[in-house]
Amino acid sequence: MNMEIRWRAVLRKNIAGRVNSANNRFRVTFGIIVLLMSLFSAAFAQTTGTIVGQVVDPSNASVVGANVEAKNLGTGLSRSGATNAEGAYLIPSLPPGTYTITVRAPGFKSFSQGAYQGRSRSKPAR
Repeated sequence: MNMEIRWRAVLRKNIAGRVNSANNRFRVTFGIIVLLMSLFSAAFAQTTGTIVGQVVDPSNASVVGANVEAKNLGTGLSRSGATNAEGAYLIPSLPPGTYTITVRAPGFKSFSQGAYQGRSRSKPAR
């Protein structure tokens, strides 16, 4: 009878060891998957910026409806927007880079301001 009790105790210990081993393997595998997913998401994350400004004439009055174009000097990517009632413009979702800003408005000469880094703020075009 004593031997039978020992055998059951050993059997229970082995089963518990297998379950713990399976749990540990699951935890390690899950941890590796989570780590890889976070690394891949960081690698594929895209950083974009926005250029904002205001277009004014020589008398400092806002220019409404002017076409404002931002052109990436490295890639040739071009995005445009228009000024609102206050002469303000916003060009969103621009990848990092160096941009030239060109403003065109009816009754005004075309104006270009160059070499804005994608991470800095644009200055008002005058």
